[in-house]
Amino acid sequence: MLGVATMDQRRAHFFTLHELLVIAALAALGGITSSTVGMFRQTLRAVFPFPGGGQALAGIHVLWLVVAAAIIPKPGAATATGLLKGAVELLSGNPAGLFPLAYSAVEGLVVDLVWFPLSRFNRRLAYLLTGGFGSASYILVGAVSASLPNKGMVRGGLALFATIAFASGVVLAGVLGWWLVQTLRRAGVVGAATAGDIAERLTTLSVVEEVGRGDGTIVRLDHFGWQFADTPAPALRDVSLTIRRGEFVAITGPSGSGKSTLAFAMCGLLIGRHAGHGRGRVLVDGRDVTTTPLHRVAETIGLVQQNPDAHFAALTVGDEVAFGMENRCWPLDEIRRASAAALDLLGIAPLRARSLATLSGGEKQRVAVASMIAGRPAALVLDEPTASLDPEASRALFAALAELCQRTKLTVVIIEHKLTQLMPHKPRLVCLEGGRVVADIPAGVAGSASRTSSAAASPAESRPPASAASEEPLVEVSDVTVRVDGCTILDHVTLCVHPGEIVAVLGPNGGGKTTLLHCLMGLVKPAAGVIRVGGEPVSSGAVARLARHVGLVFQNAEHQLVADTVWREALFAVHYLKLDGAAAERQAADLLEAAGIDARREDHPYRLSWGEKRRLNLISAVLHRPALLLLDEPFAGQDWENVTFLLDAIRGVLDGAPEQPAAGRQGRGACLMVTHDPRIVQRSCTRVLFIESGRIVVDAPTPLAFHRLRELGHDAYVPETAGDTGSA
Repeated sequence: MLGVATMDQRRAHFFTLHELLVIAALAALGGITSSTVGMFRQTLRAVFPFPGGGQALAGIHVLWLVVAAAIIPKPGAATATGLLKGAVELLSGNPAGLFPLAYSAVEGLVVDLVWFPLSRFNRRLAYLLTGGFGSASYILVGAVSASLPNKGMVRGGLALFATIAFASGVVLAGVLGWWLVQTLRRAGVVGAATAGDIAERLTTLSVVEEVGRGDGTIVRLDHFGWQFADTPAPALRDVSLTIRRGEFVAITGPSGSGKSTLAFAMCGLLIGRHAGHGRGRVLVDGRDVTTTPLHRVAETIGLVQQNPDAHFAALTVGDEVAFGMENRCWPLDEIRRASAAALDLLGIAPLRARSLATLSGGEKQRVAVASMIAGRPAALVLDEPTASLDPEASRALFAALAELCQRTKLTVVIIEHKLTQLMPHKPRLVCLEGGRVVADIPAGVAGSASRTSSAAASPAESRPPASAASEEPLVEVSDVTVRVDGCTILDHVTLCVHPGEIVAVLGPNGGGKTTLLHCLMGLVKPAAGVIRVGGEPVSSGAVARLARHVGLVFQNAEHQLVADTVWREALFAVHYLKLDGAAAERQAADLLEAAGIDARREDHPYRLSWGEKRRLNLISAVLHRPALLLLDEPFAGQDWENVTFLLDAIRGVLDGAPEQPAAGRQGRGACLMVTHDPRIVQRSCTRVLFIESGRIVVDAPTPLAFHRLRELGHDAYVPETAGDTGSA
């Protein structure tokens, strides 16, 4: 049975204080610009007395109304803005009297009527047509006004004036409005997940299934154990765990400790769905998952997996978010409302029409979370949901999930290594090790304990290797621009990387970080500019040649697994390049042992955990000792012990360790790594690049870069222990 929060649903149609302040600000700006345009129009008519001179500026009247409709996802936003805007013009002494109030109200109504149907299908077209029709309505009001007694009108010019006004709205309100909204979103002025804003946006998602037996239990594991087929040890051992309705739970532990297996068990995806054997039982809403149809379990508890690509069944963002609800035959209007609310909550409403294949890893993760939230499960399990999210997006996601849990009694279980940003929300903390629950700390108590353990587990402070700016650069990027499907991904990027440098590449999801690495490897062809690696120009056909000197780790661990055993995967590049096999095998054995996967040599790589796959990716990429390492989120899914291992392996390559087989290389190497953990940057990187909207916003040594990021308001990218380094 569904419990419908009718009061919350009614409140969804009212404006929050935050939204009212935005409407007031836009109305004030609209009134000022319209009054200014009114004065300018008189001058324009005197200098250029052509028909329709005033209507050529009609789009300015509608600009702020279109912006209001775009950033406040509620009907009536544009109408309210229009009424207030007209009042501002009236109070400012506009000689037209009540005319501004009339046309502003009508324009707002037209914008509301046109924007919401169109924005569900094509947002860019919605901007253009909303601006056009809104501006044309200005002429309609003028025509009615001019037809009143004692007023004349050139009726034959009405069509001409309406056409001019429509074109003005397309350009001034449509194009300029679209640009302005994107600028405001990138600047964080709108679209941010503030506490008050989230509370109101969640009302559309507040219908959840009333589940839970007498004690409110959602998930219960009784002495549950599981061992996958053909593996030497169990993944889970004697796990007993009870999670009740409305709990906010964090599950943490070393890589390979059984966290993802536990997530599958909770969602009924192990027994009967994977080869292996188990003991004990798992209950979801009091029902044994072994005897309950999987689709029934999925209606109660949803799983967001580590790899977002494993979720997707559709081609576009909007279709993917709606997919689960369509399969459950929800009414179309309900699907649209829930989809819009989930997309808005995750800050990805502008991506609705985008192909999933064109998204960054972080954008894909947010789509996967949105698709689960939209279906309104009673419980949600998220396996490393922020692995590829930038720090600001991670902070917003944790805040949104905590707010969902508090307001709607949704049960949230997050498997996570990033405890620093999660602990302020006071979750219950469950720690796994070796497949066992070794600690279960109640909510509110976990904060101080986790901070202490996190500090102790962090890798020891280390001095990054000094760069050699006097040497010839390994990487030269000159004025490079990349465009994909009409969108500019990199915009006139220029940089040099010298031997010995470890360069952190930071920035928001979708900013162009991965594209930059792919350009350096020759996987993406720039529309303009020149790239050189090792003094040689990089072309789209140079991947095989560059592979001898460049090691690349993709963002998705599974995208570069090509062999049928862990051992063959580790040695794949070495064998392909026909290097010294004996030396490589000795080094591979040492690295696999240090990575904790030596016992898995004969396993298929796909049987490893996500964190183990990432470590295998890096081992395969470094064994031939490339001159340049390109690492895209290499630390995703890693505990601090394994982060230390990865950093040591990277430094071994850059320092030119003599025991490693070389592909004709001499001297030190360099590394560009995309990461979202500022603590790793602080301890290992000599330099920071911050890329936003395709441009390098910051390029400086690490301490100075942190100072500049603070000045720009990007505190989430700065470690808490980083002091003020403005004098650096």
